[in-house]
Order: sequence, then C-alpha cells, then structure tokens
Amino acid sequence: MKTNWDLEHERLEHMGKFDEYTTPYSYDHTIPVDENYEYIPKSIGFKLASCFYRSLMFIFGAFATKVAFGAKYYGKENVKALKKQGYFTVMNHCSYLDSLMLRHAIGDTKKVYLTVADHNNKSGYAGHVLRAGGILPLAEKLSAAKNMNKAFHELIQKGDVIQFYAEKAMWLHYEKPRPFKKGAFSFAVKENAPVVPVFIRWTPSKGLRKLFGFKKDASVIVMPPIYPKEGISTKENTIYLQQETQKAFAQEYRRFFNIPKDQKPCIYDIDKEYLDTLDEETKFAITL
Repeated sequence: MKTNWDLEHERLEHMGKFDEYTTPYSYDHTIPVDENYEYIPKSIGFKLASCFYRSLMFIFGAFATKVAFGAKYYGKENVKALKKQGYFTVMNHCSYLDSLMLRHAIGDTKKVYLTVADHNNKSGYAGHVLRAGGILPLAEKLSAAKNMNKAFHELIQKGDVIQFYAEKAMWLHYEKPRPFKKGAFSFAVKENAPVVPVFIRWTPSKGLRKLFGFKKDASVIVMPPIYPKEGISTKENTIYLQQETQKAFAQEYRRFFNIPKDQKPCIYDIDKEYLDTLDEETKFAITL
C-alpha cells in the first residue's frame, strides 16, 4: 500500500513530533562506524573514484533535479565571500535528491560533504559510490567521535563544505521548515566557521509540468551566512546559531507564502494537548 506522505506528516505535525522518520530505513548491510572507521581515505584509488563520482553527480544532478522538480536556484551570491573559507550548510531534509540540489545551489567551486545517519553507511558498490561522493556517517559511539571530529576539522581547514540535516529525519516534500537539533551548530562553533542556511521551497507544479503529472516544484534558496559570536560561551553560541538559522528559514517561508505573524503566530498545527511535551528546539520554532 502506497504511503500518503502528506497525511503522515500532518499526523506527526499535530503531535509536534518533527524528528520521526517517515521513510523506511534499515541497518542491513551497513559498515559500522567505530574507532577504526576511516572518514577521509588517502589512497590514490579512492581519490580518483571521488573525482569521477563527484563529477558524475554534479552533471547528473543538474539534469535529474530539473526533470524531477523543475529545480531553480537563488542566492548563490551569498556564498561568494566564502570562496576561500570552509563552512557548514544546513538544509531542510525533504527529498532523496536534496544533496544534488545543494551541490548546485552553492556552485561547483567547493567540495561538499554530507553528514548522514550511520544506517546510510552501506557496504557494496552503492555504499562505495556514496562515500566517494562525500558522505560522512555520524558517529553514534564515543570511541568513533574522535576520528569524526578530526575529519570535520581537516575539511573545514581545507575550505570545504560540510552539510548537516539539522531536522534529523527526512520528510518527503514537506513544505515547512522543521525544528532544528542543536548538534549541527556545535560543530560550527568548535570550528569557528559560519553556517549557511539553504531552504528548499516547494510549490505546486504548473503549466506543462502539471500537465505531465508532476506535483511539486523546488526552489533552492541560499541565504546569507551566520557567523559565531565572539565573547560568549560555546553553549550560548551553539544556541545562537541554531536559533538564528531557524529564524532565517521561518522568515523565508513566511515571506514567500505571505503569512503574517499576527495572522498566524505559529506555522504549525500542533494540538494543544501536546504543547507541554515539546522539546526546547520545537518550543522555540513555534514562536517564529
């Protein structure tokens, strides 16, 4: 039976459970992320494979996202000043192809790495392609975190880009920005690197695309970078980056869809009975 994603997301939204997975996943055929996991292989073979698959993803991605979603890109000028600097991006996780859209949103002058849940670190050919393309599985074990932190530092120092899906789970074609977890922003503070918000905006397909059966089109908005503050604690800075990024997403959503805050103070439809059970990130997001 085909899942109606819109209805499932609506159900979870009413409960304020924005970080639950609605798409299936499995730990079958995964490579464990432990203290021996090599985040950035140094072999010539891996480097050649990475160059090949990254080029393929960039070329194929332009075609695939244009056909599937009529993808359009806005705000590339907002990252021009970061050409020689490594930075983090935060994008809403709403498509199997959103990583391909990200590569085009910020241009081809940067090497993009994508943090993913550990269950996505698969064995076999498909897993090899994804690792060569730049996935970085998140370490769930403390013993593996040292290597992960070292890899993040190395990449940012080289001037690369690390993408975080701060909403945690993917919700296919969900239109609203969901509450962010703080973890992604703690790394930006640690590396003293900016966060660039990237919002995928979904609108109903029109014209020929609608005629040919397409339902939603994507516009990818790159917003100005947000920098860590000086003179405040790591915890305060993490919350600052998280909240400012959350604000940027909410403001862009309200601006485009013309939703005045005084008319609808919360963009979500959360049932009153669940309000007291919400986590701090969600409580903040519903004030925007």
